[in-house]
Amino acid sequence: MATRTGDSPASQLPSYPAKQWELWARVFFLLALAVTACFVQLVTRGQEAGGGSYTGYLLVAPLLAALIAGGVTQPPRGVADAESDWIVAFLIGGGGFLAVRLISHRLPTLAGLWRVENFRMVFWVAACGMVIFSVRHVLRLWSVWLFAFFCAPVMPYLLLTAELGGTENSVVLVAAALGTVAVYFSTWVASRPWRLITAGLNFALAFGVDRLLGLDGVLQRIIVVAAVIPVLSNTILHHFSHVAGTHRFADVVTRFPQRRAWAYPTLVVIALIQLWIYLPVPTRAAVPEASSNWTARMGLQPTADFPFIVRFAGPGATLARYRLPSEPAVAIDVITTPNLPRLSDYRDAIWYPSTAPLNYVPAQLPGPVRAQSAHSNADRTAGDQAQDWYALTWLWHTEAAYQRVTVVVNQALESADPPAPRTLTWANSLLEPLLWVARQQPDSPGAVSPDVSSTADAVAGQILAAGAPK
Repeated sequence: MATRTGDSPASQLPSYPAKQWELWARVFFLLALAVTACFVQLVTRGQEAGGGSYTGYLLVAPLLAALIAGGVTQPPRGVADAESDWIVAFLIGGGGFLAVRLISHRLPTLAGLWRVENFRMVFWVAACGMVIFSVRHVLRLWSVWLFAFFCAPVMPYLLLTAELGGTENSVVLVAAALGTVAVYFSTWVASRPWRLITAGLNFALAFGVDRLLGLDGVLQRIIVVAAVIPVLSNTILHHFSHVAGTHRFADVVTRFPQRRAWAYPTLVVIALIQLWIYLPVPTRAAVPEASSNWTARMGLQPTADFPFIVRFAGPGATLARYRLPSEPAVAIDVITTPNLPRLSDYRDAIWYPSTAPLNYVPAQLPGPVRAQSAHSNADRTAGDQAQDWYALTWLWHTEAAYQRVTVVVNQALESADPPAPRTLTWANSLLEPLLWVARQQPDSPGAVSPDVSSTADAVAGQILAAGAPK
């Protein structure tokens, strides 16, 4: 197995000694900084994954990123500049945190759907790495940051699983693909044909082992196909490249930037400040109980069904629309699924069409439910306003399933038929909001007629009364 073009034998490397112990000391110091600063975020993601969320890949993504980073074995060229490293680290870290804060403040619902707060760890690790390992080394890890920026927001992963059917097998398949990409980028020691062969074998092995083991939990399956198998594949290729191959590769020889005594304590203090800001760990509110026959109590019959919800809320999910004869401008849309974690993955999704990104706001309803409302901006609509809507939504648990109930009212009350739910796509969940923000549109959400909101409240009151447990 031949060395890649540009790889230098040990005799051509600069004559500074290898410091393996210092390398690992800095690696573990960086990991400690990441865990400390993002402890609350890591615990929250762990709770979601442990509960069955399909975003469990976030727990193995840092391992895969570290695997890719470990594949870069050549030292950076040039001399590290401590002052420049701190300046660039401040710009990357501070600018990244500011961008996350601004997006979360201006578009909180869209930021929640994409889990924009996950980017905090990416920017924090990048900034700390620039101080600990130098800017030169961090910039050489372009494949790590490309991988991290794909994994941090959950929507690319969820949309891919939805395109494949939305089943647990789809989730595991995409996770195996992520592990395969990590294997390819982590094996720079080998030539490209061997890297492609190893990546292909990794994907086949992950698929085969998953089928052979027959594990039930989606998190356990993700850990096997996206963590255990990639690490095994990477280890085997490195073993044959370094030990059994005809060409030997030099040990990692690196030059460490010299920092002043206050540099590392400063990073520790910043990490502790972040930990203090985000403590305590948020607890998820209990889901209120409801009677399973509330639709029968109200005399409702489904008038439409939207099968696309299965790709998002998982197998067994349904999205049915009910109509009230006395309220022609009102529809009641109910997502029913036995899978609460899958439904929670889309808790910030807005399923109705809009020309601009919308935000949920808290709404007051009687009883224990925690309701939210959102509406399209009729002020931006030119001409006919029949497709402008107002939605009042909440989550509850019946004896058999979890339900997301949404009362949708057409803002033009004289019109009949509020807009139907639409599927989430790359266009309406990313491209259109970004284009809207780029055009610097005003932030005003527009006004909703009191008649519209009072109509929604009245219908919601009837539903809550019918759904009250005996």
